[in-house]
Amino acid sequence: MTRSASRRTARGGPWSAKRQVALVMRVDRWLAQAGQASDVRRAKIAIDLVDGLYASAVISKELSAMLRCDPRSPAGRDRAASHAVRLGVYARDELRYHIQRLSRHWESSVEDLLARRPRRRPRTTAG
Repeated sequence: MTRSASRRTARGGPWSAKRQVALVMRVDRWLAQAGQASDVRRAKIAIDLVDGLYASAVISKELSAMLRCDPRSPAGRDRAASHAVRLGVYARDELRYHIQRLSRHWESSVEDLLARRPRRRPRTTAG
């Protein structure tokens, strides 16, 4: 793969698929270190979290682009409509799907898990 190819993003996407996969793997490793034993649960949480962040980034990008369009002109209205449709698709379909799945497992698989882990005692200095 050429250097420029590794930097390519999906059409209009905020970051590359390579970066997205790397972030999913990083979240998965962190969840394993936190004590989440289920490979399936870790994968679902990592994918939903990162895909939700990706969808949020697309929504932000599309909103910024839409706001730069002049809705008073026919061409500006057409461009704004394209951005609005893409924003709506990511908000209604992608983001909602991943947030709903994430909310089913987040508390029991991450928050409760971290709350159950024994806290380390602070080190004392001999003196």
